[in-house]
Amino acid sequence: MKQQRSIRIFLSHASEDKDDFVRALAEALNEKFDVWYDDYSVVVGRSLLRQISEALQLTDYGVVVLSQNFFAKKWPQDELDGLYTLEDAERKLIIPIWHKVTAAEVKAYSAILASRAASNSQKGIEGVVEDIVRSVTYGERVREVSNPLLQKLARAGTTATLNKKFDELGRTAEGVKLVWNELSTLFQIIRDRLSQPVGGLHFRIVEQDVQPPYWIMVYGPSRSDGCPLVLRLGIRKITSNSLTETFLEYMVYFEREEWPNQYKGYDLVHRGELKPYFDQDNQVAWRNAALDIIDTKRAAESAMSEFIDRVQDVLDKRPITWQRVDA
Repeated sequence: MKQQRSIRIFLSHASEDKDDFVRALAEALNEKFDVWYDDYSVVVGRSLLRQISEALQLTDYGVVVLSQNFFAKKWPQDELDGLYTLEDAERKLIIPIWHKVTAAEVKAYSAILASRAASNSQKGIEGVVEDIVRSVTYGERVREVSNPLLQKLARAGTTATLNKKFDELGRTAEGVKLVWNELSTLFQIIRDRLSQPVGGLHFRIVEQDVQPPYWIMVYGPSRSDGCPLVLRLGIRKITSNSLTETFLEYMVYFEREEWPNQYKGYDLVHRGELKPYFDQDNQVAWRNAALDIIDTKRAAESAMSEFIDRVQDVLDKRPITWQRVDA
C-alpha cells in the first residue's frame, strides 16, 4: 500500500545487478512509493540524460545499490553525483544499499558513503525494503520539523484544534470549573510571591470576601500625593456555564481618594487582558493580546513584573505616566 503522500524514489544501480537483486527490489518498492526505475520509467525517443536529470530534480530519496559493478561504471557515478548536489546539511536523501561488497570496498570507493548507515542485500528484499521505509519515515519527520511551510501548517492545525476544544469545553460547567480552579492557583502565586516583606518593602494584599474570590489586589508604596500604587487582577464576564466572553483583567494604577477616604477613581498606569484557553491536555492556559499562549505561572509573573517595575519608579521618584479614570 503506497503512502498517503506520493514519495518519489530514484533507484540508482548498475544494469548488471538487475537480475539477481535490483529488479525485485524495484518491484517491491513500487508497491509503497513512486519509483523511478529505468526498466519502466524511461520514455523511448527522449534523451536519456535529460530524463535522468528531470527525475533527479523531482526525487525525494535516492536508493543507491552499491556493488563492484556500480563502482566500475561511470553512469551510476554520475547519478550519485547528481544526488549529492541535491543534499544539504538538513536534507539527506541518499539511502545506500550494499550488494555483495564489504565495508573496506565501500570505503575504498567513497569514505562518505562508507560512513552512512546502509542496508545490505544479504537481508533479502523484504528486509531491505523495511530498512528503506524506516529511513524514509525518519526523513519525512525531519522534513516536517524543518520545513517552514509545514511548520506553519502544523501550527495552524493545532490552533484550529484548540479553538474547537475551547468552543466546546468553554460552554460547559466543567470548563468554567477548570478556569475557577486555575484562577485560585494564580491568586495563590500572587500571595506566595508578595505576602512576605522584602527588605523595607511590604505589600498589603486584599481579596474579595466571597468564595471563590473574583479579584485580588496588592497595595504598594504611595506617590507624593498619598495615592497608593495598586496591582489588581480579576476575572470578568464569567458565568456558570460559559467562558465565551470571559477574560482575566490585570491593572496597575494609583488609587485616588479624598478625605475622609472617599473613593474618586484611579489613575491607570497599565492594563492588560488574558483570555482563558485549553491546551491539548485540557489544562487551562491564557492568551494575551499578541495571541501567545502562556501558562498560569507566567501570567501571574508577567503581571507582578509590571507592578514591581512601577514600584521601583515610585521608590526612585521617577515620573510615571497615567490616564485618569473617574469613579
